[in-house]
Amino acid sequence: MSNFKPVDGSKEDFRKYLERKGVMDSITKVLIKCNADRPENAIEYLLENLGETQQKDTIERLENDLSEARNEIEALKLEIKSLRVNSVKSNSNSSDDSLQEPQDDSGVSADQNNANNGSAEGKEALAGPEKSETVANESNAKDAATQ
Repeated sequence: MSNFKPVDGSKEDFRKYLERKGVMDSITKVLIKCNADRPENAIEYLLENLGETQQKDTIERLENDLSEARNEIEALKLEIKSLRVNSVKSNSNSSDDSLQEPQDDSGVSADQNNANNGSAEGKEALAGPEKSETVANESNAKDAATQ
């Protein structure tokens, strides 16, 4: 007959728990190392090296996490730099736009268009501040003549 014993459900659940948490893997690694080294006091050897195996796994995991974090930091620094450059460009473009005169569909500014049509406003804008009184006087004279 068979020497098969039915597996208790709670023992099977415990074994699965140990597998999920990496305990079985750590114990197996230490047992393999113990078999290769064949120390005098195997129990003491297992106790000393069990923590060492776990520490190595933890250190490796933490080094990977640190490397990923550093890569993410560098990527974020580049993104911040690019956003700052774009912000500066958009600010300089908007300030350039505010300095420029609005133009109609033909590409002629409103002041140029008024000057071409003979209006006083356009002549003032093109003449500059020192000539604005002369242009204003001419405009007033024309207005008086038409009345």
